[in-house]
Amino acid sequence: SGVVTVDQLGGSPQAEAGGEPERAGGSDFELLDRLGAGSMGVVYLARDRNTGQRVALKTLHKLVPAALLRLKNEFRRVADLSHPNLVGLYELRSSGEHWYFTMEYIEGRSFHALLDARRSGGGAAHTRVGDSLTGSLASATSGSASASVSASGSLVGAATGSVSVSAGTLASGATETLEAPSVGAEDPESEDPDSWSPKPLLEADEIRSLFVDLIRGVSALHGVGMLHCDIKPANVMVAADRARLLDFGLVVPRVGEQGESLSLSGTPAYMAPEQAAGMAPSEASDWYAIGTMLYEVLGGRRPFLGSTMSILAAKLERDAPPLPEHVQRQSPALARLATALLTRDAEQRPKPAEIFAAFGVEPDGAGTLGQRGLVGRDDELAALHAALDACAGRRPVVVELHGRSGTGKSALTDRFLDEASRRADTIVLRGRCYERESVPYKAFDAVVDALTRYLRRLPRVDAAGLMPRDIHELARVFPVLE
Repeated sequence: SGVVTVDQLGGSPQAEAGGEPERAGGSDFELLDRLGAGSMGVVYLARDRNTGQRVALKTLHKLVPAALLRLKNEFRRVADLSHPNLVGLYELRSSGEHWYFTMEYIEGRSFHALLDARRSGGGAAHTRVGDSLTGSLASATSGSASASVSASGSLVGAATGSVSVSAGTLASGATETLEAPSVGAEDPESEDPDSWSPKPLLEADEIRSLFVDLIRGVSALHGVGMLHCDIKPANVMVAADRARLLDFGLVVPRVGEQGESLSLSGTPAYMAPEQAAGMAPSEASDWYAIGTMLYEVLGGRRPFLGSTMSILAAKLERDAPPLPEHVQRQSPALARLATALLTRDAEQRPKPAEIFAAFGVEPDGAGTLGQRGLVGRDDELAALHAALDACAGRRPVVVELHGRSGTGKSALTDRFLDEASRRADTIVLRGRCYERESVPYKAFDAVVDALTRYLRRLPRVDAAGLMPRDIHELARVFPVLE
């Protein structure tokens, strides 16, 4: 069967928005429309020729190893998670140099478009899922001017307003001077500091319904140990009165994997102070972004305005300004919640149960990741550690762990790898076969991705010393190694 290629997908993102892409004739997907594009990739509306299903198809313009790694991370970290308030991901595929994945297509409008329509008093703006699916591929073509910031180190001179920060996509590994965004749909400088809305941008029942959906989706993501790290109105789709979180391009494990970089990207207006300072995020960082959205809905503007640099500096210096008194009178409980979520001290922000309670609902049980216990597996765990010890003598060891379904193989493996990763002399590289992937050597592909992440954290000289002489031959099979 044929597969979609970059050439068939319609060329560069600079093509005219109205120009229809070339049909992927003979492939598994017929391209129907171009939904959004950035400097590194593009999203299309496509029809699966085998099932007739309409999907959103996300791909790269060209094979850039770091961008490919990020594309695969985006899919693999949430592909197994199914939740009514998260956009579903379907398949990851490759053919030669061409990689893409498919996902649920949602015809609705972004939360950002909804708020813009209410601000202007106009009708409902209509968008599609691809208009917002740009976080891992670059800024959208929908007018968003929020810069993505890669905080590779702490901000300096914040107290004096002099802030040093690097910008660019996380995947590129390159840094460049960050310039203030131009005035646009999401540019904080385009807003009047005194432009408080006389009433919330949404009706009370809308606020409750949409935010309950959103916090359930975020809790589900946290429940499998992942952090979103780029929650904002443009990354929330509203369709049939239901909100769904999308764009998992910046998702990271809650507890960093070995080889996981602490440099983070995000949108400054919604970024938590600890992210702005280049620190590791936590669940509280995502809740800070939710607090920013709630504050914006209640007051009609975001808590911090100005240039990108001044926003980041302000977040490190002070808590958000209080919502005006008329907002506190109209929505006292939600105003208190928004203020609490925007506390600089992440430990002091409300926990999920408190957030749910503020909206008058019970948690759905998806907010924590339960630790699966091991009963009667001490012998098997000891055998695995003995095999690891044997590797210390530079003798490769292969272990087959087998048993009936549901007997705890995954729990045993997770426990062993967790314990092994705590050893100073051990690097753990994880990989698994995903049923919904059609990629070469998929039993090893994720392991090589993990190796790549580890090597990128090392000083260049140290990483080069670990590379085999024929690395370029291996990179032809695993392009992320380039």
